[in-house]
Amino acid sequence: MRTITCVSFLTLVFFFGCTKYDKPGHMPRPGVALTFDDCYIDEWYDFLPVFDSFHVKATFYISNYQNLTQDQKSKLKILKNHGHEIAYHTLTHPDMVKFLRKNSMERLEGEEILKGLVLMNADGFYPKNFAYPYGSHTEVLDNCLLRRFRSIRCLNGSSDYAKSFTSNEDNSKLFAIGMDRSSGKTINELLNLVNIAQKNNNCLVLVGHHINRAEKNMYVSPERLRKIIQAVIDNNMKFYTVCDIMRQ
Repeated sequence: MRTITCVSFLTLVFFFGCTKYDKPGHMPRPGVALTFDDCYIDEWYDFLPVFDSFHVKATFYISNYQNLTQDQKSKLKILKNHGHEIAYHTLTHPDMVKFLRKNSMERLEGEEILKGLVLMNADGFYPKNFAYPYGSHTEVLDNCLLRRFRSIRCLNGSSDYAKSFTSNEDNSKLFAIGMDRSSGKTINELLNLVNIAQKNNNCLVLVGHHINRAEKNMYVSPERLRKIIQAVIDNNMKFYTVCDIMRQ
């Protein structure tokens, strides 16, 4: 039986600067965590004036960092300086479960976790939270990655929407609901989930990808995003980064 171990790189990942509350999972105000995946830096940056005007703080899970241009890295740094969280989404965006069918955990961590973090650390980014490409994960992967990150984010492809609200005990494992066109969710369904978070005093976790590429299926339109943002404001809710809602 193959022994599974995790590559040690604690010296490369520093966990600091995250808000902590009195109890794990406790939200001082109900809210929404807007998260975005992959490396569509230019689109996210172009939407920055809207984020700023509504005091939105989002979390950007970055993949393919090695392919970013210097201009995109500069834009990512500006996003960070405006209060947004820069998190991690692997180096080359593989399906991690499929990768492990042919490779060891050591190779997965070395190639998809360590290499990307080294590059990001060198440019002043220290991701504390992780999102699975395609949402593909196992309990073994969860346990391994939670030794290195404060939280892991999966996708909620089920009809159990309750999974996408922060718990009252532990937010180390999050399940985001898609807000892209590909999710199949109507804007009214998403706004209803925002209202539920407000009534229950917890936080709804949403995920999108492209913002300004209507030809893409994994695309949340600026209009849809503005409606979600306005609903949060109208309900006197807070915009949380994942760092804000992670476990203690």
